[in-house]
Amino acid sequence: MSHLLPKIIGKPMPEFKFEELKMVEGKTIRAIEYGVEESHLELHEREGIIIHFTDGSSLGISVGSNAQNIASQYPEFSPSDMHTDLMVFWAPSISANEQNGE
Repeated sequence: MSHLLPKIIGKPMPEFKFEELKMVEGKTIRAIEYGVEESHLELHEREGIIIHFTDGSSLGISVGSNAQNIASQYPEFSPSDMHTDLMVFWAPSISANEQNGE
């Protein structure tokens, strides 16, 4: 079922982002927020995810881009002209599939 998930081919850029993400290991999710983020003229339109944990901490996930860099090179382009989204994929448990003979 791993074909349902994106294929990771390299380290995050910059690498410190992975250390932040590893902080969720072992936590229990209490609630999830997901949707379009508040707009801003200097940002691209984007979606975000906020995961709230039972210990009171939260993890925010937003899409980054180079829209601001492109806008500085092309005056007719504004970062708010660009739209991004988050693609959410769910892969069933591998062990459950093995039990079903898949």
